[in-house]
Amino acid sequence: MAVRRFLCLSAAGLLALLLFAVPLPPGAAAAPAPTGADRGSAEPALGLSGRLHVSRADGTTRIRALSTVRLVLRGDEPLAIEIDPAAQPLLVVQQQPDAQTVYSLTAPSVRAILTGEPLELLGLEMEGAGVDPSAAQVRIRRLTVPSLAGWIPPLQLEAGLSRQQSDIAVSGTLSALDGRISGRIDGTADIAADTGRVEVSVRPIRFQPRTLQPVDIAPALAAETDLAQVTGQLGGTVTLRWQDGPPSTVFRVTARDLGFIVAGVRVQGLAGSVSLDRLVPIRTPPGQRLTVALIDPGMPATNGAVRFRFDAAGRLRVDHAEIEISGGRLSLHNVVIDPRSPRHDIVIFADGLDLAEVLERADVPGASARGRISGTIPVSLSADGVIIADASLTTDAPGLLRYRPAAPTPALPSDDPRIRLLKGALEDFRYDTLSVSLDGRTGAAWQSRLRISGRNPDFLEGQPFILNVNIEVVPGASVLELGDARFAVGDALPIYNALFGVRFLEWLGNTITALRPAAR
Repeated sequence: MAVRRFLCLSAAGLLALLLFAVPLPPGAAAAPAPTGADRGSAEPALGLSGRLHVSRADGTTRIRALSTVRLVLRGDEPLAIEIDPAAQPLLVVQQQPDAQTVYSLTAPSVRAILTGEPLELLGLEMEGAGVDPSAAQVRIRRLTVPSLAGWIPPLQLEAGLSRQQSDIAVSGTLSALDGRISGRIDGTADIAADTGRVEVSVRPIRFQPRTLQPVDIAPALAAETDLAQVTGQLGGTVTLRWQDGPPSTVFRVTARDLGFIVAGVRVQGLAGSVSLDRLVPIRTPPGQRLTVALIDPGMPATNGAVRFRFDAAGRLRVDHAEIEISGGRLSLHNVVIDPRSPRHDIVIFADGLDLAEVLERADVPGASARGRISGTIPVSLSADGVIIADASLTTDAPGLLRYRPAAPTPALPSDDPRIRLLKGALEDFRYDTLSVSLDGRTGAAWQSRLRISGRNPDFLEGQPFILNVNIEVVPGASVLELGDARFAVGDALPIYNALFGVRFLEWLGNTITALRPAAR
């Protein structure tokens, strides 16, 4: 029965020991406990092994463990509890005529295995009155899950159990890291109906550099990521429910104004709540939503939002995501990302990028523009980097493009007639259309084609021009092609970072790659 999960470390263990508190004579060693077959096949089998010393005086029975005591409940959810021997009594039961029985259980070291998951408890104490161990106060000085030792810190727990007929309630507190993490445990269970609910809630954890960081809570993070300078709040709840069958668990994590640096990328203002109803593989209900104020991988993107879910196969389904960049917006829709896949092909929509802000972010001396540009950016993301194929952006309406450097550009010879024509036109070019394309991959040269049609009213009597320029974009040494001539033009990559969000796309690719499960 699922309710056994609720009582596994309190009522079940104490109940088995209470079976021996009264009938054994002083100094006797414990015999094997009655099994379920002795009491009827309807109940789960119960086994007890170990050596116990029992003494009784003045209505007080003391039971001390002389060897490791092992209790086994064999049912739908197998439970094993091991209690190490200690000098002090394991169980003290005080029985006086016409008075309620008072008991206390003290176990310095306990190990429990429930459905294959081990737990370790240090400093277990339980106190109660009456013969029902499901009404008691429980204290645990240190509770650990060995398999998750790198992810969950040791917990301290104090809770009260109360019972009324078939209903059992639990209420208590938990803490870790000297109180820097704290929370509550609340729950109810109906034994007769085999239904119940337990909720563990963690109060918002406040992160500050040099005070508390995620690696202080989960040391395993140090080997997984270079997460640093974390600020903001993170809290959550774990809710366990059951009704005539296996329990269901819902995890809810809430972030508020979370900021951090990871892999050299600065993130600020991450906020939202995410619910998970399964951890392996991860699964969420539909409609999860997160917002972020800033992602800055070298080209800042702001005011982002994503609506998503993880499906039953652990695939990330992005219903909609958008973020502002270069005065406009990048967005994507209905994208499926399978963490097991080595490559993901997506289409990003660029809407209304501000050419003035593009040039300002790219820091091109003497260049200015007016107008907005939109289009599509087909992208392939993998561990090898970003591949962009046939990306194309086109202005939404006529505008202005000016290039008036304060000093001559040494790489562009002024005596070349093609360069003189280009410079003269661009001093005050009123374009009708402007389009730019991009192909290539990170770590290699990008190939771009710039096409502009329009005129400069003060150059060649306003003669119309159609300018076709090919550019090989290489960090620090881009090359401009006019016909069969090639001219070095310095670093054009910042312009393409601002136009196509190349650095942002690299960050996106690295993030998706990090979602891939480790090879086994």
